[in-house]
Amino acid sequence: MTKLHLWHRYIGVTVSILVIILSITGLLLNFSDSLKLNRSYTGAAWLLDHYNIGEFQVTSFKTDTHLVSQASVYIYLNGNYTLNLTDTLVGAIDLPPYILLATQSSLLVIDEARTNY
Repeated sequence: MTKLHLWHRYIGVTVSILVIILSITGLLLNFSDSLKLNRSYTGAAWLLDHYNIGEFQVTSFKTDTHLVSQASVYIYLNGNYTLNLTDTLVGAIDLPPYILLATQSSLLVIDEARTNY
């Protein structure tokens, strides 16, 4: 019976440590904005490779009032994510209240009022 108590104690201590670690990291994630954790980025190559995050080309076009950028398949308008686009962006112009995006095979019209700012 004492061996069972000993095993129970060791397993309980191990699980308690894991629960404490999960609680602390959960609290940190919950308050990531106020702790400014969302402004810190990792440079660990093994972690970036694990999640297939790497360097990619960013293409940008400046219109009269906007900056349109493409990074991988993501389109950003004035630095804010707007949409996914698998085709390569080749240009952008303002046509108030719209923005016209040109790709290699199509034209896209974006309403300025409906973008994610």
